Amino acid sequence: MIAIPATLPNLERIFSISHEIVVNPSLDDILRSIIQVSTELVACEAASIFMLDASTNMLNFVTATGYQDRLFNIPVPIDQSIAGAAFTSNSPVIVPDVSNDARYYPKVDQQTKFITHSILAVPLTFRERKIGVLEVVNKKQGRFDQADVEVMVVLAAQATIAIEIVRLYRQAQDEIAGRIKVEEELRRHQDHLEELVKERSAEVHRLAITDQLTGLSNRHQLMTLGNQLLQRAQRYHTPFSALMVECDDFKKINDTYGHLMGDAALRELAGILRQDLRATDVIGRFGGDEFVVLMPHTDLQAARKLAVRLLKRIRLARIDTPQGPFGMTVSIGLVEMDQTGQQSLDSLIGKADQAMYAAKQAGRDRIAV
Repeated sequence: MIAIPATLPNLERIFSISHEIVVNPSLDDILRSIIQVSTELVACEAASIFMLDASTNMLNFVTATGYQDRLFNIPVPIDQSIAGAAFTSNSPVIVPDVSNDARYYPKVDQQTKFITHSILAVPLTFRERKIGVLEVVNKKQGRFDQADVEVMVVLAAQATIAIEIVRLYRQAQDEIAGRIKVEEELRRHQDHLEELVKERSAEVHRLAITDQLTGLSNRHQLMTLGNQLLQRAQRYHTPFSALMVECDDFKKINDTYGHLMGDAALRELAGILRQDLRATDVIGRFGGDEFVVLMPHTDLQAARKLAVRLLKRIRLARIDTPQGPFGMTVSIGLVEMDQTGQQSLDSLIGKADQAMYAAKQAGRDRIAV
């Protein structure tokens, strides 16, 4: 049975940077804090932030852990680097072994004598305008994974806030130079900056509760919303059901078509869940290729009808690849809340998980209760 985690780790540590952005006027200090937090939360050897130099179309180091003096004189080409790939695609890039990736730019290691093994690079973007890249290097244990991507996307949003605030502040200084109503202009820009912080803080919160691959609720948000719905069902004695949905032979899909196509399959599956289920249902990625659906005001019979419809829709789905399209099936575990009024969400999901494994053992592509 799968263990249920408590909360998103170190979320308070990430949000503390929002306060520093408001009270600390030094961009260098804020960016140094961000890379320090990056190395701590993803447990890696080094981190750095690049900014785009529009005049040269190169990425320049603006802060990094160690080697600062030597790094600042090394421009990184966008079309020949892993950081550049994240910048160009506007998407996170994970490279578990740089020696096998043609995009690796060795000049940085050559000049610093640092040895890079793996990289996770996340773009810095403000309102669709590309600003730079936040990059971490050499995971200390294991490989960079989706959990690291989620943390880095939130930290990248924080870095973007700091950079944009400084840009707007400098713009404000230029605009009010020579004007009589200096105080009024500064107040107007300060109000704008406060709105910007609110806007970006809301975006940081959204990123913290969303699974970056599928756009569904992540595990932390799923458990938070699910506990609220379950407690309401128990209080008012209304039915409540849960589904555990897992892709069949997902490892075979990855091995046959590659991990990018495996990701595409998970996005397709998430899209079907989102389209076929109701607005009152809570859907979240539980981990890997597993999804949980929580259905308030739904008894076992109604939940089974929804599950049957999902099975049929998923069988018809096709994912296009260079080797040709492939399909997929899922196994679904189904459970209804017991009548004691004391059952926990962990227990309910655990029983759905057991039922899903029973569906696997019975031949996959089916529902088990």
